[in-house]
Formats: sequence, C-alpha cells, structure tokens
Amino acid sequence: VGSEHETRGMLAAYAAHQAAHGYSFLAVVEFASGALIGDAGLFLSQSVGPEVEVGYTFARGAWGHGYATEAARACLDAAFGPLGLDEVIALVVPDNARSLRVVARLGMAPDGRRHAYGREHLVFRRGRMADHEQLLRTLYAAFNARDVDAVIAAMHPDVDWPNAWEGGR
Repeated sequence: VGSEHETRGMLAAYAAHQAAHGYSFLAVVEFASGALIGDAGLFLSQSVGPEVEVGYTFARGAWGHGYATEAARACLDAAFGPLGLDEVIALVVPDNARSLRVVARLGMAPDGRRHAYGREHLVFRRGRMADHEQLLRTLYAAFNARDVDAVIAAMHPDVDWPNAWEGGR
C-alpha cells in the first residue's frame, strides 16, 4: 500500500468483508508497547473465495518475535472454533523462509502452487482437526510444559480436577 488513499480503500474493504462474512484482517498491536506492528486475519482468498485464507503482514522490526505464528494460530482457532470453517489455506511466496516456518508450525500441509496477487505462491492447507488429533496436540503441549494437571485434565475433561480429591491437593 503506497498512499493514504490506498490505505483507506484497503481498510474500507476489510470493514466490508468483516460485515459480510464475520471475519477479516485486524490490527495487531504489541502488548508491551501498544505499537501497531501489523495485521492478521482471515479473508476470502483473493477476495472472491470460496477458500478462506489466513494471512498476516508485519513491520520488519516485528519479525522474528513469534507474532506471525501467534496471530495466525489465533486466526485458525477462530476459524475452526466459533466460525465453524472446515478448511483454511495459506499462500506463501516461495522464497519467504519465515512464513514457510510459520505454516509448518501451524501444521499446514503443502498443496501445490498458484498464481495469486500478481505472483507465484505455494499453497498450504489445514482442515479442522478431529477430536483425537486435538487431544494429542493438547497432551503434547502440556507434557512439554511439564504441566501434569493439564495432562490429566486433557485426558479426563469431565472431571473437576482441582476439586476431585477430598480436601483438594
């Protein structure tokens, strides 16, 4: 985006997309400083769909801090949670090594190439995880964090673990 006029047009398109579909790109603000560092969100791919694309753009100074992974993961959580989407794609320029690492961390699978937005992109897809896949991811994360209570809670979600034992812990 090169000018204030183009920026205003882009923001108007984001707002219209949000109103029509319930999702769009949103500002990403760094918690510690309150600085606007980029945007991230879900959008109909190439503005027409039917595929829904996760995307993000960050200021160069925000690169390498995990913001893209965190924002894209939150977008996927919304897509497969409250929005009820079955699949999300990501389009990555082949020489963008950082974004290739992000889509790998998100568990997105490669699915060919596509010309989009005026240049060649690699296509990645991720569908809604089955319950057992989500359980395994939750267990893996809890185990790696050495969070025994989270492991037990993931294995037995129907039990109120803090109060499960007489007198608590």
